[in-house]
Amino acid sequence: MPAEAAAFLAVDVGGSSVKHALVVDGRLEAQGREPVAPELDGLVAQLRRIREEAPASAWGLCIAGLVDAERGVVRYASNLPLRETPLLELLPEPAVFANDLLAATVG
Repeated sequence: MPAEAAAFLAVDVGGSSVKHALVVDGRLEAQGREPVAPELDGLVAQLRRIREEAPASAWGLCIAGLVDAERGVVRYASNLPLRETPLLELLPEPAVFANDLLAATVG
């Protein structure tokens, strides 16, 4: 990838899988899907690994559940063990943090 290329990593945490895609200059370059880690520590490690492995200068994270994007908190996720979880305190700060439905609507 050329140094001047604008790369963005998009990550979607669902109830059963984490999907991620690398977008470079508006084009899909790579994508992946893996089972979601079952506990908070595992999920944080999984998201950190995905972020660190991606050659992107910025990233965004969406998650299934009630999200307080301003505070960086997952208030409730029915299929994940997240209740009032300050997720962004545990991760490299994404450029975007949103509920997955909102992210899909905007996308």
